[in-house]
Amino acid sequence: MMQPWKIRQEGKMLKALKNFKGNAPVMAKLTKLIGCMKVCKNPSALGERKHGVHRGCYGAHLTKSVSLVYSVDYASHTVWILDIGDHKRPCGRDNRS
Repeated sequence: MMQPWKIRQEGKMLKALKNFKGNAPVMAKLTKLIGCMKVCKNPSALGERKHGVHRGCYGAHLTKSVSLVYSVDYASHTVWILDIGDHKRPCGRDNRS
């Protein structure tokens, strides 16, 4: 049986999460995504590779405008949740035209 992934959060993630406590659709999708991350073979496949500030990280859309940014540490079998928020805040503007 495969070992489940450990999910850890950066300090600013906890502060950002407070903005979504009352938003039931975002919280439901966040809970589902974290549940999937724990049991999947490769959590990086659940998101898209990011560029710029979050190079080497991954982003997953929770709603049309809310994204979750995370990184995967394969050595320690840990997923680090880095940020959540409006797509432009954690991910930056996508200037690749």
